[in-house]
Amino acid sequence: MAARLSNWGYFKEIKAAKKVHWKSLLSSATSYSIWTVKKIATGSAPPYFLNLRGTSTPREMNDVLLSYNFPPYYGPPLPLVLPPFCDYPELRKQDVSVALSKCLPTSAPGPENIPYTVWKTVHHTSPSILVSLLGPLFRFGHYPSSLKKANGVVLDWSGKEFYDTPASFRIIVLLQTVSKILERIIASSLAPVAR
Repeated sequence: MAARLSNWGYFKEIKAAKKVHWKSLLSSATSYSIWTVKKIATGSAPPYFLNLRGTSTPREMNDVLLSYNFPPYYGPPLPLVLPPFCDYPELRKQDVSVALSKCLPTSAPGPENIPYTVWKTVHHTSPSILVSLLGPLFRFGHYPSSLKKANGVVLDWSGKEFYDTPASFRIIVLLQTVSKILERIIASSLAPVAR
């Protein structure tokens, strides 16, 4: 019984000492050492905190990353009225079904936050909805700017010595799911021509 009480007291003292040390570590943490604290807490290596040279605010970091990864395109302006393609094949329900069958339900959606499972349910319930929605875009070869909105996730390239330039990071673009469905339909229709 005495040994059990002694053992219990020993572990109680260790727990109290850890608590005191943890509070001391957190109270003295700086913006740089906080990642070491996170590593101790999670037991894994912390991600690199975005800290680009010449930037001091998140907005400036955002602008630097966007301008590096997505330089502006100065192409000719689009015509105000788009003529339909003469050799346009009508978009069929089967085309949408094939495109949807290649879309993984676990893929992350874009800013609209509509997963593929919703579009698959919509198409299964009423196939004419997606055909009516995407058919004119397919026929006129128009990709509206509303479908180009995306979320970007910044990830670091592993193995870099320093993480203070835009080249040290990459951006994963999460497009809207309806936009990706349209892209799959277009890719499927272009594949026979590209062979």
